Amino acid sequence: MSSANRGTPTLLGLPYDASSSFLKGTAAAPPLIRQALHSPAGNPWTETGVDLGADGALGDAGDVPLGTSAADARTKIEEAVRTLLEAGGRPIVLGGDHSVTYPIVRAVRWFHPQLSILHFDAHPDLYPEFAGDRYSHACPFARIMEERLTDRLVQVGIRTLNAVQRAQAERYGVEVIDMRAWVAGRRPTLREPVYVSIDIDAFDPAFAPGVSHREPGGLSVREVLTVLHGLSVPLVAADIVEFNPANDGDLVREACERGRWENDLVGRDRQVDDVARAHADGLADGIRPTADRVQLEPQLRAIADQLRPHHQNALRQPRHRAQTDALAAADEEHVHVEEILVVDAHRDFRLRIDRCDGAAVTGRGGERAEQERKRAHSVLIYTASAGAGPGRSLLSRHAS
Repeated sequence: MSSANRGTPTLLGLPYDASSSFLKGTAAAPPLIRQALHSPAGNPWTETGVDLGADGALGDAGDVPLGTSAADARTKIEEAVRTLLEAGGRPIVLGGDHSVTYPIVRAVRWFHPQLSILHFDAHPDLYPEFAGDRYSHACPFARIMEERLTDRLVQVGIRTLNAVQRAQAERYGVEVIDMRAWVAGRRPTLREPVYVSIDIDAFDPAFAPGVSHREPGGLSVREVLTVLHGLSVPLVAADIVEFNPANDGDLVREACERGRWENDLVGRDRQVDDVARAHADGLADGIRPTADRVQLEPQLRAIADQLRPHHQNALRQPRHRAQTDALAAADEEHVHVEEILVVDAHRDFRLRIDRCDGAAVTGRGGERAEQERKRAHSVLIYTASAGAGPGRSLLSRHAS
C-alpha cells in the first residue's frame, strides 16, 4: 500500500439502513464491528506490521446520529465526512447499508480532484432507481457516476449483473471484474488516489454469512486482503457496509467453521427442558391445560417474542433434519439460542404438547386426525444435550 497516504485513519459509524430494500439490520453494525476490532480474542497488529493499538494509529469519531429520513441522513453523512477530512482524518466509514457511499463520496470528492473508486461487491448497485427509490442501497454508484464524482469506477466480485445494470455499466464506462473474470486472472489496476468501498456480500457466504443478500461463489478474505495490500496509489478513504448482525446466525457460523451439520446438530442423548418435559408428559394425550400450563404460556410467549427476528432470518438458511420423524420437509426451519430453541409460527400456545425424542411438540388438539395434526403443529422446543455448553446449535421445525 502506498506510503503517500495522508491523515490518520479514523472510524466513523453510520447506523443507517432505511434505504435497504430487503432486510433491515445493518444500522446495528457499527458498534459490533468496533467490538470485534477491539476484542481481546485478537491483537491489534496488522499483517503489514502496523500496531493499531498505538497512540495515533487509529482514530474514532464515533457514530453520526441518523434517523430514518433518507434526505436528512444524506446531508448529515456528507457534512460529517467533510468535517472529518477538514480535521485531517482519513475516514474509514462503518455502515449501514450501501446507500451511504454516495454522500460519503460527495464529501471526499471536494478534497480529491483526481479520484478512483475500487468497489468490492456481489452487486454492481447501478440501478437508475429501485422500487421507486433513486437513493436505494441498490443505486449509489448510479448517482456517483451521474454526478461525475469519480474518474474511474472499478468493481470486483460482481456476480449478479442483470441487463439493466449491464447497460448502466456500459453507459458510464464502469470497469466490471465479475467473478468469472476474477477466476480467469483479471485484477484491478489503479492510477488515481483511491476510495475503497467494501460491501460484505462481496465475500462468499462461507466467509461472511451476516449479510442481507447472500450470493454464493464470491471472494475469499485472503483475496481481498491481497488486493488491498497491493495498492500502489494513496488510499484516501473507505467504507465497509452491509454487515447485517441480525442475519449473522451462530448456526451458520458453526456450520461454516466446523462443516459437520449432522454430527454437531444431532446428538443421541438430548434431554427435554424440565418444564417442557413435565408438561409434555402431562398433556401427551390431549389432556386439558393445567394451571401450570397456563403459567408456562406467558413465558413461552416472551421467549418467542424475543427470538422472533432470528426466526425470520433463519428461514433463509439451509434446512436439515434434526431427527427422523413424520414432519414434512416443507415444515422445517431452524434458529439458534443458548440452550433452548423456540420456533413460534402462529403464536398459538393453547395447544396440547406431545413428547417426541428430546423435543416438546405442540399439536392442534386431540380431535384432529393424526395425519392432520402432524401437518399443523406450530411450536417446537429443543434443548441442548446433557452437558452441552452454551451456544450449541440445534434445529427446530414449524408448520407453515
